[in-house]
Amino acid sequence: MLNRLQQNNRNEVKIHDGDFPEEEGVDAKLVRLAKALNAKLFTNDYNLGKIAELQSVKYVNLAELAGALKPVILPGEILHLKI
Repeated sequence: MLNRLQQNNRNEVKIHDGDFPEEEGVDAKLVRLAKALNAKLFTNDYNLGKIAELQSVKYVNLAELAGALKPVILPGEILHLKI
């Protein structure tokens, strides 16, 4: 997936080797890094998103995004699918 993101010209993907040794947890390190880089955090971890929100770091919850983009189809409804 990382390879696909890097190959897409619309995305700017950088690998950052920085560390924050004073932070113990991975979530805290990710939020601190995003804040230091003024970057948006993409995650499917609900709790990480809430930690980011508390630290005023912009984030996107991928699970919520996927759910929002999923079409709502009810049982018995006719679906026209073009393949």
